[in-house]
Amino acid sequence: VAGSPALLAGVAYIGNYADEVIAVEIPSGKEVWRYGNDERGGGFFSSPAVTDGYLVIGSRDGRAHCLDPATGDLLWTFAAGAEIDSSPVIGEGRAVFGSSDGRVYCVELDTGTLVWRYDIGAPVTTSPAVTGGLIIVGSDDGRLYALEGKR
Repeated sequence: VAGSPALLAGVAYIGNYADEVIAVEIPSGKEVWRYGNDERGGGFFSSPAVTDGYLVIGSRDGRAHCLDPATGDLLWTFAAGAEIDSSPVIGEGRAVFGSSDGRVYCVELDTGTLVWRYDIGAPVTTSPAVTGGLIIVGSDDGRLYALEGKR
């Protein structure tokens, strides 16, 4: 397990090196569901972001995966240009995450449709933070970026 678990309503959601996302009840430890990235493979190094109805996690297969947190069913995937080790952040019906392709992506939470992307030009493996209408993210170029998060 490379990333931290996300918690919601007594359930921990964890991605792992074995191309799986697992939901586990707390404190019983009972497995609720297991999602396998069988189509393309690629470990989940990202920590998931979870809210009612949506769990978004980045994968080494270059895609963000959105799952139903209640069932583990795949809702959509979004293909970036390279691995997604950045942990997504969810807010206002959108998910934001970075990719090793040097871009920050914002997608619609309902559909995975691209809203915008920002080309930094160096890998973005850090996780974005949202505050005061800004999306703050670091890059492997050693800089910190503050992007306006306007709808």
